[in-house]
This record gives sequence, C-alpha cells and structure tokens, in this order.
Amino acid sequence: MSWKLNNNKKWVYECLVESETDPVGLIAYAFYKKSKHDLASKLRNEKLDEPEIEKKVKAHHDTVLQSTDLLESFNLKAELFLKEVYQRIESKVEDELQKEHKKKVDELEKEKKNAYDKATQALKSAAKKHNEPHWCLRSLGWLWNGFAGIFAALIMTFLLGGVIYSLSPEAKKAESKQEVVTEILNYIFK
Repeated sequence: MSWKLNNNKKWVYECLVESETDPVGLIAYAFYKKSKHDLASKLRNEKLDEPEIEKKVKAHHDTVLQSTDLLESFNLKAELFLKEVYQRIESKVEDELQKEHKKKVDELEKEKKNAYDKATQALKSAAKKHNEPHWCLRSLGWLWNGFAGIFAALIMTFLLGGVIYSLSPEAKKAESKQEVVTEILNYIFK
C-alpha cells in the first residue's frame, strides 16, 4: 500500500482503511487503537493525570498521521495477523478433514468386515444344509464311473481293432481272426 500523507486528514482510520471491506486496513486500525490504549495504560501506571495522558495520546495520534513507517508497521502487523489466522483456520480445517476421513475409513472397514462375516456365515450355513448322498448311492456312483471307464476302453479297443483289421491285407485278416478267437477262448476257459 502506498502511504500518502495528507495533512488535511485528521483521522488515522482514513489513512489505514481503504474501504469497509478492507480487512487488512480494518485490522491495522485495530492495532493502532491498541497502541493508543497501551500508551494510555502505561501513562496511568506512571501515575500521570488524565489531561496529561490525553495530551500524550493526541501527540501519538499526530505522530502516526505524519509517519509512513508507523502506518506501514500497523499494516504489516495486520497482514501477519491475518496470515496467522488463515494458517490456524487452515490447520483446524485440515485436522477436522483428517478426523472425518479417518472416521469414514473406519466405518467402511467395519462395513467391509461385517459384509465379509455375513458372507462367510451364509456360506457356512449353506454348507451345513448341503446333504451328502447316502453311502449306498455314493458306492453305486463310484461303481458306475468305473464301469463307464471299462466300457469306454472296450469300445475304443474294438474301434481301433476294427480300423486296423479293415486296413490289413486279406491273408493277415484270416490269421488275425484265428488268433483273436484262440485268445478269447483261452482267457475264458483258463
């Protein structure tokens, strides 16, 4: 801010505050008022009488009006004050947001655990309700699976044998028939 001293101005407020919406100027003016209060309090503690105190406070007022350094110091104090207030607010808001974030994360973790526990319980309940077939039925199933394997092996053997037989020369076919019949009879009557 450029300080233009105007000897026509009689009020520090007019030197410090640019408008009613100027936060730095308004706070700078508050610091000026505090400086006047501090001076008057100090003089009262020194047991000066009120007319003398008023005279010195008026001299302080006139000095401030004539000193760009004093006006700038009030403005600087106001800027520093506002920065500190901003930092405090920012810190407080950040803390609140972190607390809220942690609370939400904890809630979501709890919901996740509850959903997992519920799903696990439902799975356990379904497993308990599942009926195993009677041991007789399981045994029959096992046998059927075994027979199916044997039948499949026999069918494949006959199919493969048939293909080989059909591709063989006629002389070999007669000899193969005789060998197969002999093997089957030997196997059965042994």
